[in-house]
Amino acid sequence: MVTAIQIKDVKAYEVAVPWKGVLLWAGGIHRYYADTVARTIFELYTDEGVVGIGEGALGKEVYERKVKPLILGEDPLNYEKIRRRLVCEGIPKEYSSGVEIACWDIIGKVFNRPVYRLLSGGIYRREVPLSAYVFFRDEEGRNPVTPDNLADHCISLIRRFGFKTVKLKLGVYPPEVEVKAVREVRERVGEDIKIRIDPNGAWSLPTALNVVKALEDCNLEYVESPIALRSPISNHQRLRGSTKTPICADGVYEIDSLVRIAKSDAADVVMADTYGCGGIKKTMEWFRVASSFRLGVSYHSMRRLGVAHVAKLHVTASFPDMHHAVDAHYHQLEDDILEGGKMEYKGGSMTVPSKPGLGVNLDEGKIKEYELTEKRRRELEKYTAYFWNKYRWKIEHRALGIPQY
Repeated sequence: MVTAIQIKDVKAYEVAVPWKGVLLWAGGIHRYYADTVARTIFELYTDEGVVGIGEGALGKEVYERKVKPLILGEDPLNYEKIRRRLVCEGIPKEYSSGVEIACWDIIGKVFNRPVYRLLSGGIYRREVPLSAYVFFRDEEGRNPVTPDNLADHCISLIRRFGFKTVKLKLGVYPPEVEVKAVREVRERVGEDIKIRIDPNGAWSLPTALNVVKALEDCNLEYVESPIALRSPISNHQRLRGSTKTPICADGVYEIDSLVRIAKSDAADVVMADTYGCGGIKKTMEWFRVASSFRLGVSYHSMRRLGVAHVAKLHVTASFPDMHHAVDAHYHQLEDDILEGGKMEYKGGSMTVPSKPGLGVNLDEGKIKEYELTEKRRRELEKYTAYFWNKYRWKIEHRALGIPQY
């Protein structure tokens, strides 16, 4: 019999792990930081000696000064009560969802079961297919990727990791340049590789109509966010009705947003996010609602590290109706903060850890190596400021919700 346990302490660490280059998207670059992913890694300590690990947005003080007083003395088994309290106290999802993930790590360790065994009564896949999430990379940074070498880059990733699906992040260059690049990728990788594209809503409706039509013969798996989610629902309906290429809606992480899109017949595929949905359990609930509408479902990726990534693997393993490869930035990382280093790809997939909880541990040496010290923070801010100014017009258009093309 499992007796009640209590959270007795929270310890957090800010880390900055380098990417392979300066990743570009419709919003220009990410502020934290140009070629580095900065995250907070934290541990929940219990009175029984069981420790759960979590990951969240940058902000050690949020966990140690704001989250900690709200969860001390709570039983991690009450993960939904904890999540609700954090949300009601104004803690953003990028932090509160990480706490819920850490609670699941503790629960799995207490019951000596991997998280996937506790979510849905079964495991539907031990190997989770992942997409090659391909970004253009700035030419002034490391390992540049441009429209001219995009196809070569895709082929190298397929050969190295065995990917069966390629996702191309667009909305960076003028549409006619990106259309040419996509067509070259299709020609070079062949018809057996699935291709999906995502311009992050950078296109106006006329541009989206033209681009999607121009790429119909490329047999795309789907087009994600061709226009901004905030566009009138009639625009989404018109776009979907104009093409045989499936349309994917991202950003509908709240159930009401998901239902609105589903009832409006505005998308063929919808995309979840562990943090956007509110954690592991809320993501499972989201998937079930999406599946009830007979929509295709996919899984969003952000600039995150191994703890967040492995949580996604557990959710995917537990959900039967996942028929699209999961998006993951993971191959873009130079390293990770997990014991044993980066998790391995095999045939374009990853094996879901089978040890209790999330099934992974933190590497104290790596956390120390990549600690975001004040000196390191200043270096990254200075480096990022250059690229921020370079892409300021895209950043401003994104902030104002104005189509770029």
